[in-house]
Amino acid sequence: MKGRQSLFLALEFLGGPPFDGVLVSNGTLHLAHNQHGAAGWPEDVGALLIQEGLAIAVSRELHPGLSASGYLWTDDQHDSRVRQCSRSRRAVTSMVLEEITTSADEPNVRGLFAADSQARTLPSRSGYCWETDSPNGGSLLSLSKKSLNGTPRAVRRAQTDLRFLST
Repeated sequence: MKGRQSLFLALEFLGGPPFDGVLVSNGTLHLAHNQHGAAGWPEDVGALLIQEGLAIAVSRELHPGLSASGYLWTDDQHDSRVRQCSRSRRAVTSMVLEEITTSADEPNVRGLFAADSQARTLPSRSGYCWETDSPNGGSLLSLSKKSLNGTPRAVRRAQTDLRFLST
């Protein structure tokens, strides 16, 4: 708005605590990431995996102890969807490797991130699940945590600076 980056939250997705905080943290991270270069990234599968993986990793840092459903759907009602995605991990990984540079809006991959479509026979939004289901037991980008040590503090500062958040 007026040349400034803005964060718009879909209030219909804002659940009760602690899931409201996860949604706000996730959105704030995306805003901060865009302000620091991600706005110029391609809108392909690889870039979205990195951006969403980073948001999930930071949300886990800021709001520890929730189920995967809490970070992926900002509620505790989708554990069966997480299990379904976990069972599809090999197929999701294969697709990601094949389509890493494909535009995320292409119909054959859109379902990796969109709730209203499927990518091949994979569960919708399975790209998000892939981020939390790496063979190492954590988010894909948590592996690079050493280089992200200041990120949770930066997100907290950015959240504090957002005028629309109540204190």
